[in-house]
Amino acid sequence: MKRFILLSLIAFTSLNSNGQQAAKVTNPNKPFYMRVGFGYGFAMSGQIGDGSGKVVSVTNEENFNIQPYSYGAGLSGTLALGYNISKNIGVEMIATSTLAGRKYEYTSVDLLSSGGTTYTKKAVITSHGNTLLLQPSVVVQTGGSKTNIYARMGIIVPVMNLLVNDVNYSENVNNNVEKTTEEYSMYFSLGASGAMGASFNLTHDLRLYTELCMVSYTPYLAKGSRTEYTRNGVNYLSFLSLSARDIEFEKTGTLVASQDPDKPTISRTQSIPFSNIGINAGVVIQL
Repeated sequence: MKRFILLSLIAFTSLNSNGQQAAKVTNPNKPFYMRVGFGYGFAMSGQIGDGSGKVVSVTNEENFNIQPYSYGAGLSGTLALGYNISKNIGVEMIATSTLAGRKYEYTSVDLLSSGGTTYTKKAVITSHGNTLLLQPSVVVQTGGSKTNIYARMGIIVPVMNLLVNDVNYSENVNNNVEKTTEEYSMYFSLGASGAMGASFNLTHDLRLYTELCMVSYTPYLAKGSRTEYTRNGVNYLSFLSLSARDIEFEKTGTLVASQDPDKPTISRTQSIPFSNIGINAGVVIQL
């Protein structure tokens, strides 16, 4: 009898422990978690320009191609730390970065006639963006034990956003070939982000998630600099004046025809689209 009671106590203890473990497996409210994922963003239709296309100018005619573009489009990576305040409310600190941003190629061709001879001036500009954005967000969720449906809303705080232009210029008037790399930084500007998705429990420590996400972020150009400049294979960067190397973009001011060669060129700023809508998927690790 004593042996039976002892075995019963052991069995009860084991079942109770397994029951707690089962609850742990399906419990979506373990407070801390980490989310790792990858996504791909597409340019929003409302942002259009010469981000991709070819312009050919012949005498008084010009062909052009305007279409949607965004330097936030392309492949990105996500790392987020989250905390569930309750079953239905949570907060996240998200970091997203460009892994392989969409590249845009813009070609400009000028055909000039002189003395019965046609000359060609051609510029090919390839542009892409690099970003590192923080997104503190609030999460509203169903808190389901197996499937958790959620919506996320937050703001965008830029840590780094950079626009890079690679310019290849050639002409057969003087037979010059020039190559330039230009880098542009942005004024500090906040944005907004949001997502709707679902996560699916695999174990008590691991979930899969997929979501539809949106980024609304359009900062203004602040500064630009030539970091490389060669002509016919020779490095001429050090021979350029400061005004030919650097440019500063102003929101207000007065533009003059003659710029001081010992100062950066002053120009009017413009907004640069980094907004996108895309998909994101990955894993959630309970901590």
